[in-house]
Amino acid sequence: MVAARVGETDGVDIRGPIHRFLEHSGRVGGLASDQLLNAVHLAAELATSGAYQSDDEWRELREAIWHPLSSLEAE
Repeated sequence: MVAARVGETDGVDIRGPIHRFLEHSGRVGGLASDQLLNAVHLAAELATSGAYQSDDEWRELREAIWHPLSSLEAE
């Protein structure tokens, strides 16, 4: 699914974001696949554009994207 959506990642390792997504999704009771796709796309763009700043910045970005979509999912 990720490869079909993101396409060529110019040598960027996207396994890390996928692994972290799956771990986080399990902790919060599940997340939507588009949240994974958005994060992988951003990770690839940041890595290839030179805009990547720090692990803390990436963590904040992930937290903004990877949240339950409704209060029912958070329970």
